[in-house]
Amino acid sequence: MGRKALDWCAYIGKISRTSLANFCRLERVVPRALPIRVVVVTMYESALETGDHFGEFRLWVERLPLNERIPFPHGFRDLRYNSEKNVIGIVSGVGTARAAASMMALGMDPRFDLTQAYWLVAGIAGVNPLEASIGSAAWVEWVVDADLAYEIDAREIPAGWSTGYLPLGKTRPYEEPVEADGARWVYRLDPGLIAWAYQLTADLHLNDPPELREVRSRYLGFPAAQVPPVVLRGDEVSGTTF
Repeated sequence: MGRKALDWCAYIGKISRTSLANFCRLERVVPRALPIRVVVVTMYESALETGDHFGEFRLWVERLPLNERIPFPHGFRDLRYNSEKNVIGIVSGVGTARAAASMMALGMDPRFDLTQAYWLVAGIAGVNPLEASIGSAAWVEWVVDADLAYEIDAREIPAGWSTGYLPLGKTRPYEEPVEADGARWVYRLDPGLIAWAYQLTADLHLNDPPELREVRSRYLGFPAAQVPPVVLRGDEVSGTTF
């Protein structure tokens, strides 16, 4: 125990000898919080995290690896950890309610010091075949929350409308002007951090197995969708309806 702790113990001991004993005992038995360098956030995985079909979490567990399991009773499922790299992995659960609860549980967990941690949200998404090919990896700068919207039943969409999916506050598709308060559903991640991450990874060679090439070959008439996967920059629309 350090000198400052001893001085503090002596001070509270003037108030109560019991307080002094309890405080000093607590000082000795409570472990220091684990300093976390990176938190890898995924949304879903199958019941088994290894050996079965792929979700978003399996390769992090197997290849980083995240070989230690940490009980996480207030989250969606147990955490995974690499003590050498100080990297922790979490499966948040699908949907905003589960994700919010899991992130709050992790952020308030006294076992972890997250003050210096980078957060990497690693999710599987689709891509416009006019822009990129399947299997590519994108660093995202702008995130749009697609859940905050109106959706009109397809049987009741007015004639001439291209969609029945409307932003909150609008009465017809693609109505102008765009609301100034876009912060309700549009979020910009740190552009400098995104640029830095992209520069570090832009030249990485991504796996292109025969199974992926076979799927890619079906996109006839989409040149961008038929090239091997690459690392790119992009933006994302996220929602629980797809």
